[in-house]
Amino acid sequence: MEKIYETPGKQIYASRKWQRYRLQLIHEANGICELCGKMCDSSYLRVHHKSELNEINISNPDIVYGRDNLQVICADCHNKVHDRFENYLEEKRQIKLERKVYIIAGAPMSGKTTYVQDAATGFDLIVDLDKIFQALSVNPLYDKPAELTAAVFAVRDTLYDMIRTRAGKHHDSYIISGRPIAELERLAKQMSAELVIIESSEEECLARLKSDTSGRDKDMWKKFISDWFNVNKNFICETNYALNPPPDREFAQSPEC
Repeated sequence: MEKIYETPGKQIYASRKWQRYRLQLIHEANGICELCGKMCDSSYLRVHHKSELNEINISNPDIVYGRDNLQVICADCHNKVHDRFENYLEEKRQIKLERKVYIIAGAPMSGKTTYVQDAATGFDLIVDLDKIFQALSVNPLYDKPAELTAAVFAVRDTLYDMIRTRAGKHHDSYIISGRPIAELERLAKQMSAELVIIESSEEECLARLKSDTSGRDKDMWKKFISDWFNVNKNFICETNYALNPPPDREFAQSPEC
């Protein structure tokens, strides 16, 4: 089963090649925005295509990966750059039958949030359960007490209803979820949404978790990662999802498909 992406650029941004190149460029930027010169945390930096990806140039490596077409800029400048084209984008939206909805799927630590940070604008609606838990409490990110679950799910379901009916004045919608792929495929049909699956191997997810400094419970997240790959075993075998290891590494054990 081959995953087909409806929107130009989505497949590129979800690929392991782009994720690695993006991290390399941000590392080389040394925390400096190439537009305003502001120093900022690397998590606040975005890699922006000067020439927006489309159906014509998506196969041109000089446009997709060429350094001359890429800028490492802060989130504020990223929003401002997109604002320059806001009138044009509004005209395009007027002829659309509905706004776009993207469900961003993948294993824990696969890069779902990073993908949305690069793809979304300040006018888009983002649904992320981790952020909703944090917003409804004084707890740090990833601290999700069971006592708040009902309230968090009620907020999520309200947002889902808005997205499903295309209510509100926001632009596109992004739903970040680590639920099983089969479940998200059903949700995508209900939402008339595009399912974008972030490609990362179990080894890569565990490596990111090892270097993570956010304070999350790493033993618990190791289990989350293992559970995701076990639950989605059929999808992984059917699509060869992230089965190719990085060129300098090998998996300790191959998946049993």
